[in-house]
Amino acid sequence: MNFAPVPISPQPIWSRLKSIFTAIPWRLWLCFPMSIRSAVYHRLENWYADGEWNIWHLPFGLILKHTHDRSPFLEASNIAFVRKNTSIPVPHILDVIPSLPSYPGGLIIMKNIEGMTLHGWLRTRISYPPEFYHYLNILENGEDINIDELRAILDGFEPTADLSDSVALLDDLRRAPLKLRAIPPPPSGQVSGAYGAPFISMLLPTVSPFSHSKAFVLSMTCSFNHVVSVAVCLVC
Repeated sequence: MNFAPVPISPQPIWSRLKSIFTAIPWRLWLCFPMSIRSAVYHRLENWYADGEWNIWHLPFGLILKHTHDRSPFLEASNIAFVRKNTSIPVPHILDVIPSLPSYPGGLIIMKNIEGMTLHGWLRTRISYPPEFYHYLNILENGEDINIDELRAILDGFEPTADLSDSVALLDDLRRAPLKLRAIPPPPSGQVSGAYGAPFISMLLPTVSPFSHSKAFVLSMTCSFNHVVSVAVCLVC
């Protein structure tokens, strides 16, 4: 007699992982090889993670962030620097895993902080007319529909934003840059990221530290001129 294979539930393994996390101090956990830690984080992500935009919520109040082809150490260092030198609410970094052959892409493990993302805050305060949601439902669930026509109809609706309670948010957005600018510059006059590291940006490649501000301005000017030259060539 043949029996169909019974799928293995992750629950027993999860119970073991939970007991490991609760019994072993975090510093001792960091002594494990990075390959083991990375495997556990990815397993937790596959089973229980919930999130978007490279940010995933794990059990135990942990947050996992993928940095993909960027080094996770630069971003983790910047977050730790802001946490140490300001009162801006940023996560506490717990672990940093570089890209590994078995798991390509860097990882940052940090503690969750209470609050709401700016995207989530705005989403709850923006509304559309009832007709918008009617056509949106047709677009998502209808059959034999003209997608381009429905999208054109949806684009014709203007959203309404209720920002009457935005005072606290605007105050937070004003205070954060002021706190960052209040951090004393290094005595050497170096222009760099945190702790002398390179700059990172989603819009630019990694930028090396500069010994003084004039070198930084010169480099940025050259980069801007190069971008303009490329744009002109493409237009011509």
